[in-house]
Amino acid sequence: MKIRNIITALALLACVSASADYDLNAAAEAYNAEVAASIEKMNGNDKHNAGPEPFKEFIARFSTDEDFMNSRIALDDASREKYSSLLTPDTFTAKMPVIADNEGTDDIYYQVWDEMQFHTVHLNCCWDGVLDHNIIFTRKDGKWYLDTITD
Repeated sequence: MKIRNIITALALLACVSASADYDLNAAAEAYNAEVAASIEKMNGNDKHNAGPEPFKEFIARFSTDEDFMNSRIALDDASREKYSSLLTPDTFTAKMPVIADNEGTDDIYYQVWDEMQFHTVHLNCCWDGVLDHNIIFTRKDGKWYLDTITD
């Protein structure tokens, strides 16, 4: 799944660089199906939603309850400080594509669920199809935790 996303992103970037008439609205529409499919899978009955704490129930609470969120962040102090701007409940949802300012340039920002396994779920945060952050949730002793954030 991750390799497919990288290939898709590279193909999109190649198309973008080849066209002077890049239409941000059309590109955002192209990402809609990917995000919608990831939301449907995240809410489905796959392995990540098995067991005493289904991921979809965990993430619903994690995304709305700051005290619960803070109790389930398994990052060290340095990582908590580095990613403090991301550590707010509303960050942890798939987000449909939006055109936003990315360091002075209009780009498409979206978040998509990926790598949904029994013990691991990834939330990819992307600008124009390029991975900006990978937020990794891991199941430990039957409970889900935010375990890693990568750049």
